[in-house]
Amino acid sequence: MSDEAFAIETKQPRLAERMRQVGRNQRLGHAYLLEGATGVGQAEMAQFMAAMVFCTSEDKPCGECQNCQRILNHEYGDLHWIVPDGEVLRIDQMRDIKRELSLSAIEGSQKVFVITDAEKMNQAAANSLLKFLEEPTAGTMVILLTAHLDQILSTIQSRCQIIHFDPLDRGVLVQTLRDEGISEQQALLLTALTEDVATAKALDEDEVMGEQLDKAWPWLQHILLKDPRGFIEVASIWVPLSKDRTANQRLLDILSLYIADLLSVKRGSETALYQPELTASYQRLLHQLPLTRLTRALHAIAEAKRMIAANVSIQAALEYLVLTVWETDA
Repeated sequence: MSDEAFAIETKQPRLAERMRQVGRNQRLGHAYLLEGATGVGQAEMAQFMAAMVFCTSEDKPCGECQNCQRILNHEYGDLHWIVPDGEVLRIDQMRDIKRELSLSAIEGSQKVFVITDAEKMNQAAANSLLKFLEEPTAGTMVILLTAHLDQILSTIQSRCQIIHFDPLDRGVLVQTLRDEGISEQQALLLTALTEDVATAKALDEDEVMGEQLDKAWPWLQHILLKDPRGFIEVASIWVPLSKDRTANQRLLDILSLYIADLLSVKRGSETALYQPELTASYQRLLHQLPLTRLTRALHAIAEAKRMIAANVSIQAALEYLVLTVWETDA
């Protein structure tokens, strides 16, 4: 068996092994609901489970037989992927499943249906699916994928075996983003801000986020060195850039990561920095700063985030941050 045949065995190795054991014990069910943050392995697990059903080897799935290879290449006739029609999974798509159920399997005696973004089912589609789940067809497995379990009808949840996916190991998440064409430096920072692959990819393409990453480190240096530009830039850069509260809280999160790096370098722990390419800059800055200013900055950032959440103006919260850091050092 190829160790790298199925991506889920790298993304979620323990979960994959647990599911493999379920297959060995011939205890696969007819309906599963795979839930967790976007990109943590639900689709890869669905592919893995389908291969367990259709694999021709004794230790399923082998990843090498013709059936496994066709599943990996999305070419297997009795594996059906149902994706939303725009922003909605419609009743017509559920009817297509029912129609398919009435037909004989193409390859053998079993069929697997994978419904992605299952939370996007409209009411009619959900009710139609529920009827199938209540009276399952022999030789048929339905796998629902979602990142929003709370939006799935409780009656559907109760008729499925629910499998929860934990966030990816950070190293795996970084590699996942790198496979999407994101630089390692950017991936390291994005994975510190979110554990959700889709959110990380969206942030990578977000223009405001790009401006924040370009300007946050120079601004933080001005603040920590008590450079007057640190205060001026609140009104000249940050207020015009975005009035979105979530985006400005993310700006503060970025500052926190830089300060965490500075504290790590101060302690001599440079092996797990969020932005390792700044190590030399960190070292130069630390020669000019008392430790109390860094710890005060962390507390000020946390308070500025709280202020923004409480609907204090963005400008007031960011100016508070600067002035608090500029208090007399102990």
